[in-house]
Amino acid sequence: MLTPMDDTASGKAETGAPGQARHDITRLTPTYDRAEDRLRVAIETKAGAVLVLWLTQRVSNQIVMALARWLEADVKQLAEGRNAAPLHGFEQSAAVAQHRAQTAVAAQKARDCGLVHQVDMSRKGERYSLALHTTAGDTAQLRSGAIEMRQLLDIFRRMYQAGEWSTAGWPRWAAQEPEVAAKTPEARKALH
Repeated sequence: MLTPMDDTASGKAETGAPGQARHDITRLTPTYDRAEDRLRVAIETKAGAVLVLWLTQRVSNQIVMALARWLEADVKQLAEGRNAAPLHGFEQSAAVAQHRAQTAVAAQKARDCGLVHQVDMSRKGERYSLALHTTAGDTAQLRSGAIEMRQLLDIFRRMYQAGEWSTAGWPRWAAQEPEVAAKTPEARKALH
């Protein structure tokens, strides 16, 4: 379930305890799990904990579509009534070009927080916030700007390709491989 929320970034410290714990995400590494037909997202938190969250295709679609709507609104405003499609392609390519590969979040000893059953999304100015609520009672929060969210969309696009999930409902600019990614091996392998 995807619900909008007010940006009430509390700044509360992570409790670290299973269930009802709040975690601030610093890095994430998604992988497609063929046996589960889900995305396994290994996250590293501000407190240094490593956790695993699971995303279904339904929840992933909700995240992608909400992010795409926000990013489309931003570009529409920049385009000032002109055709926004070329600007989307440019913005997406620029974000992917800035994405540098990092060491994957090591999920081998991670605590499994279960399935993400609800996502709260908010926006305050130029900052986006995703709060991922799991069946175990944990909440993992990612806060970042538009560039990072465009990079996250590209990661989702690649995970959808790996899982052979459809991107038919996605905006064209988000579903297509950005031009820079096709030319840059570094951009193709950046997953976090």
